[in-house]
Amino acid sequence: MEKYAVLSATCRGSFWERLCHLYMKTGDYVDMENLENRHLVYVRVFLSDIRNQYATLLESQLWQDYLSQVPCSVIGQAPLNGSKVSLLVCTSDVVDNPLLSRVRLSEDDVDGKDTYEQALMLFRKFVGHVFYNDKLCRFSGMRVWLYMANISNNIEIVEKAFDDVCGQYGFHPDERRVAVTCIEGTTHVEGAVVALDYIIFSEPAKPVVPLHIKYRGEHAAIPYNSCSESIGIKYGNTLRVELSAFSFSAGGDYNLAQLDARQLTGLLLGDIGVRLKSYDVTMNDVCCFVVYLRDFSDYDDVDRLLSMAFPDIPHVIVGACGPNSRQPVFIGCVAYKLLRA
Repeated sequence: MEKYAVLSATCRGSFWERLCHLYMKTGDYVDMENLENRHLVYVRVFLSDIRNQYATLLESQLWQDYLSQVPCSVIGQAPLNGSKVSLLVCTSDVVDNPLLSRVRLSEDDVDGKDTYEQALMLFRKFVGHVFYNDKLCRFSGMRVWLYMANISNNIEIVEKAFDDVCGQYGFHPDERRVAVTCIEGTTHVEGAVVALDYIIFSEPAKPVVPLHIKYRGEHAAIPYNSCSESIGIKYGNTLRVELSAFSFSAGGDYNLAQLDARQLTGLLLGDIGVRLKSYDVTMNDVCCFVVYLRDFSDYDDVDRLLSMAFPDIPHVIVGACGPNSRQPVFIGCVAYKLLRA
């Protein structure tokens, strides 16, 4: 089963000094995991100033000895604990793990292209990855992270490009059990507007239908309009639930504009509990939280709440806006549950 940890450079100093500190911390952690017969599966790297830090990261021992040896995503989302660089590390005691893949645009790809043209190129690359001999690869589910610079201005353009590419290739993610987190983020390439990470859960893994969902056709384990919320995957005696960072649907007495980040975090956690329950999973089964905050000044309140409510569950908090600019906080998570034989 997979295990997650958040590692940050807690020392102060230059970015290089922090990388050296994080290198030692990562080495100690990997050694301890190896003693328990666990190995690195993938790493997600969050940087505070990616276009001025990326080249230094690639020169570091951290990159050469660890990050370059496994699938690794590097994205510009500032860790709000002040570390400049944080790692979300996934390890496992199983050999065949679903791997993190990434799709990025190069300098040549973005040269002279507007947002729509860049998005078309990115999604064509992505769709090319999930097709083989002009046929869509069979998979039980897919987890996607779609990153956008200046998301509030670009999201409608990017969504149109995505729809156009999907229509061209006949790829309908709402029929393919795809959970998407659409969030602000940048790459090291100047002028690049979009980037993408994904994990494919291939057969013999099996999709799990939430208790409140009815089947609708061959692939419709989820309704057509909810492909961005969650997926459940069963392989062997393990159930994995991926819950994307979702927009909170304020109802009843709740007014989103009147909620502060701490209050909304509490409501989101309650909503996460309800969504997990539809897979017969509880908050105690959550392995990690990834939190996106619009305002860095909300960090202390949100961090304190998560640390008090779930002291044994690692979390990383980064600065990023979501698709709903009025919502100050978004939360995604991964949960695992061992099933009875």
